[in-house]
Amino acid sequence: MDRRETMFKFNVQTLPSGVLLVTLKGKLCKCEAANQLRDALREASGEIRRRVVLDFAEVSFIDSFGIGYLTILRSLVRRDDDAPVVIARPHDQVSKVLRQVQLELLFDIVDDLNEAISSASR
Repeated sequence: MDRRETMFKFNVQTLPSGVLLVTLKGKLCKCEAANQLRDALREASGEIRRRVVLDFAEVSFIDSFGIGYLTILRSLVRRDDDAPVVIARPHDQVSKVLRQVQLELLFDIVDDLNEAISSASR
């Protein structure tokens, strides 16, 4: 197995619009980097501008731990019922998992990153 395949990385940046863009890459599952993401988002919860876009374009896999990390993020942002959290560009298999566990009830799930950022900016 190619070790690079199992790596998970993330980048968090604040866009000029105030949207927090979290770019994810790899397998979102139980791993140290996913724990670091969870911790970074907990630390940033006071700074989160209540508008978050999760770019899933390079997420190749998600398991129950990854679903748990997403619900933690949603609870951090959920202080304001109108706070949008948008998942952008999930691959078909990842999108299927997100819909099977009904995460579209907690997140907007869209295919276009610009649409996601625009939606979160409102």
